[in-house]
Order: sequence, then structure tokens, then C-alpha cells
Amino acid sequence: MIITFGSKKYPNGASNKGSCRKLAIYLEKENEGQPESFKRHFFSFDKDSVKVEEVIGNIDKNIKKLGKDDSKYYLMNICPSQKELLSKPNSQSMDEFLMNYTRNMMDLYAKNFNKGLSGKDIMYYAKIEDYRYDEETGKKKYGLNHHVHVIISRKDISQKLKLSPRTNHRNSQTGVIRGGFDRCIFFKNAERMFDSMTRMDRTVEETFEFRNAKKKERNQIAREARMVENPKVESETRVLKGLESKYSNIDWSLLFPPEANTAMYEFEEEEMIRKKKKRDQGMSM
Repeated sequence: MIITFGSKKYPNGASNKGSCRKLAIYLEKENEGQPESFKRHFFSFDKDSVKVEEVIGNIDKNIKKLGKDDSKYYLMNICPSQKELLSKPNSQSMDEFLMNYTRNMMDLYAKNFNKGLSGKDIMYYAKIEDYRYDEETGKKKYGLNHHVHVIISRKDISQKLKLSPRTNHRNSQTGVIRGGFDRCIFFKNAERMFDSMTRMDRTVEETFEFRNAKKKERNQIAREARMVENPKVESETRVLKGLESKYSNIDWSLLFPPEANTAMYEFEEEEMIRKKKKRDQGMSM
């Protein structure tokens, strides 16, 4: 199971700083040339079929108190493996199963913010797709490749809360940001829920926990290789480790974030943009 929250580059030239129109239209690609009765529409928390124009209108209007440079929506991609897809209950069609799983996952998504939310509090529209394509040849990949794209509004349905799955806060109880979003916990819970809904016999090697540990191991090896190539970096790293040992009561991750996580918190990036604009306006007066 691969679950991602997209990247800063969205398909079809879309940008999550503005309208979701380009993204929503792009996700209609498998409907092209199909008769109406064969078209697959978006679905939401409580609707099995939502037309694309309704999706665009609702997401684009749900932006109360968001600035021009704030993210307005996010794209979550849910990509089960072929083995996982084959484990679905025989009593359900693929679409029925993926729709149920996505709705249950969005309930986990809401609860993971630790703000007392559930799936019905999140404005989202999901689209099931059948095919995946080889990046080099452009040809359809062989076998079962069903997956789900979910457009998620930045604001909750009440438009009182700003919610970001890309924040690096994890259940903070103090400071500007309360709550947070622990992606590791979310991924593990989504995997467990999938297994409880299917006949999936998951090996240790197929678990998120195992794959995540291996990824960290590879990143550590890569960092150590770079240190060997650059003695100055290696020396500075030894100094920092010595300071961490001497002053163990300090949360050094706040002062020196790990190399694999150099991105700023999104809310900080947006705040910096607003402050810069105010400074520029003051200088021009």
C-alpha cells in the first residue's frame, strides 16, 4: 500500500494555491469518450456520485480566511498493491470496496488531527481510476492497478479549522499549533484497517513499519557516505552529537532538523510570505 499526499507539482499545471479546476478536470481523463452510463464520477462522505463541476465549486468556495498564497486543497493518492486488491471481499465489487475503504480512511484522516473530528467534518471528493501507465513507454501497466485520488479541502466543512496533512507537528499540546498530523501513525492505521476489511495475509516485509525502517536505514547510509566524502560535515556532525549528549534536556531536532526533513512547516512558509509583503509595503510608503 502506497499512500502519498502529492507534491508541490500537481498534474495538468494545477496549483493548490488557487482553484482545483485543472486537477479535477485532469482526474476525469478515464471518462473521455465513454457514454454517460459508463462514466465514473467523484464520491464524497455521503454521496456516491458527484459531478466534476460540483466538486470544483465546493472546494473552491471552502476557503474562508485563506490568503492568496495559502494552500487551498491537497491531493491524497491511495495505491494498493495487486496482492492487496486481490484480497478484497468477494461479496463486493472493486468500486464498492475502494469507496468503503476510502471513506473509512478519511475518518482516520480526520481523527489523526487530534481535534475531535471525523470523516463527515472533512470536505473531500475522491475518484477511483483503473489504470496506471509506465512513465517511460506511456503504456498501460499490466494487471490490477486500481487506485484512488482524493481532493481534500484545506479547511474543514465549518471553515473554522485549517488542516494540513503536510505539517510536521505531531499532536502538539502547546504553542501556536495545537494537534498536528502524524503521518506515520496515519499510514500504519490505514494499513491495519485495510487488513481488517480484507483477506490480506500481510508479511512483515509488506508492512509500512518494515518499509519505513528500511528507508531510514538507506537514508542513514547515504548520509554517512556523504560525510566520508566531506570531512567538514563529518566534523560538524561529531560536534553536534557531543552537544546533544552534554545537554540532553534540549530538543535538538527543533534547532537542527534532520537532513531528510529540510522543508519548513507549511504554516511558517505562508507566514513568512505575508510578513515579507508587509515589509515591502512599508518600505514603498
